[in-house]
Amino acid sequence: MENKLSRLPAVLTATLLTTVFASSAHANYVCTGKTGPADPSTPYFNGDLTDVRCGVAEVEAALDIAIDESLIIGSKTNNNEPLPGWTQDEFDLGTLEVTAWDSSSQTGAWELMGGITPLFWVEKYNTAYDIYTYIGDATSPFSDSWDGANHGVTGDVVCKTPGGGKPPENEINCGADTSHISAYGVVPVPAAVWLFGSGLLGLIGVARRRRS
Repeated sequence: MENKLSRLPAVLTATLLTTVFASSAHANYVCTGKTGPADPSTPYFNGDLTDVRCGVAEVEAALDIAIDESLIIGSKTNNNEPLPGWTQDEFDLGTLEVTAWDSSSQTGAWELMGGITPLFWVEKYNTAYDIYTYIGDATSPFSDSWDGANHGVTGDVVCKTPGGGKPPENEINCGADTSHISAYGVVPVPAAVWLFGSGLLGLIGVARRRRS
């Protein structure tokens, strides 16, 4: 995956500026989605946020912000089962480490070392994923935890049970082991970019007035 730090847009909306930097650490479980085919045009990893019923719109609603997906970067670490431990393979947001994990209850915790505060993160398991908004300190190392009791709680999915009433495409294995943890953040826009953009707009306005 390419490093998005090298291709920041030059001009962004003022709404994004205020919403990204004003995002609060009012974090929790958001929803459960059914994993679909990965979309290489999005910034998400290995099936994350592929269910339209549990995606970035739900994160925006939970945080009451607007998110420019072109600015999202992430890090991901994978469960090495059946071998012990976890291995990171995506690094744009920083070094992501699972610091605790209990396979019997599907609970765990992670820590991220980096310069950008995570906005939301994903626990992936089998053919499903849970989205959480970030709760924790605003300075590195960032840390948060997940709980398998949330599997299938919110969203148009249901845990597999004998004689389940929903069609098979909505069923997920809520008891499956965590396969990866991924954390996502938004690249902050330097103040100089906004000052330059504001000055450029001012010059355009002056030029138009002179022509008129």
